[in-house]
Amino acid sequence: MMPLKVYVPHGSFILFLLATPVQFIVGYDIYRSAWVALRNKSANMDSLIALGTTAAYMFSVYTVFFRPELGQYFEASAILITFVILEDILRPRLKARLLKR
Repeated sequence: MMPLKVYVPHGSFILFLLATPVQFIVGYDIYRSAWVALRNKSANMDSLIALGTTAAYMFSVYTVFFRPELGQYFEASAILITFVILEDILRPRLKARLLKR
């Protein structure tokens, strides 16, 4: 990992440790919603998000432990989950504020 030309020793492992709780704890509601949709033989936006972030996360785990020359995408997975959760938090507030006008 070398953003801004700064070398961070074991940067991929640090990203792995930081992204794992975001993926499975913060993203729990997304996975639960995707699972409910799958059980009902349908899909929703959470299904797409769960599929995409899981693919990025699992590919990154593979590259960190087996093929480090391929790079990793932990940050993309974690940022996407964070933005979706943030949107779920902010949407009701914005909607309530707009309805007051």
